[in-house]
Amino acid sequence: MKLSLTILFYCYLGWFVIILTLCLNANITFGNGLGDIYYLFGFIILFAIFSIGYYKQLRKYTENKIIVIIFCFALLFTVTFFMLKLTIWRGSEYPWNGCFFVQ
Repeated sequence: MKLSLTILFYCYLGWFVIILTLCLNANITFGNGLGDIYYLFGFIILFAIFSIGYYKQLRKYTENKIIVIIFCFALLFTVTFFMLKLTIWRGSEYPWNGCFFVQ
């Protein structure tokens, strides 16, 4: 259980770095113009919460499978929500045109 949690968290870490870099370089967008800043702050705050939760708490309590499963589902829900928000649920300033990158 500990190995799968570690792999999932490091995959989330890599995804976070890629999405944050692409958003800051203006290659991808949430479609709200300056309103993207709110999503980026939420994105960074959620990452900080997950990182603190992983490094401070979950490394001690990996025997409790329910907490680990809830943490994994929270990570997957976050990834799914932000990927949908970057694609299909984009705002009105840059609506979804079938392309992930802004052209």
